[in-house]
Amino acid sequence: MTALTETAERQSLWSGTAGVLKRRVEVARWVTFAFSILGALLAAIASQLNNPSRIYFALAGAVLLAVVSFVTSRLLGGLQITSWVRARTASEALKREAYKYAASIRPYDDPLKRDAALNIERERIERDVDDLLPSAVSNDNFSAPLTAAADRWADVKRARV
Repeated sequence: MTALTETAERQSLWSGTAGVLKRRVEVARWVTFAFSILGALLAAIASQLNNPSRIYFALAGAVLLAVVSFVTSRLLGGLQITSWVRARTASEALKREAYKYAASIRPYDDPLKRDAALNIERERIERDVDDLLPSAVSNDNFSAPLTAAADRWADVKRARV
């Protein structure tokens, strides 16, 4: 497997991982939003009712607001947001390096050292996010869009020379 193909596959992995982490945060935000509104609505309805139905509406509203607190603390904490951003950052950094490689610009301008330089840079980027590997999603359906785009860029550059 070439260094560019490996980088493209790893970029795809981190892009998919960032997408999954982002969706988790978005779902948690929507659940929090909906349950907050519903809990407040049930509490407002409870204030207008008489016993015993008042207790049930107030209890349901309190339970929903408790769920909001739980979801916020567990799924919307700084760690979840930071993990999403770090995975996206790794994906974009790998993409940047792949395009630099395809364009044969420094540090990939030496044909003898460019593969090794790309491998070293890929490993450095991924070292920063290796703690996120348990969250990484499989990219079994990798179709090499980055590799194809980088190859087209390299063909254009060669045609200009």
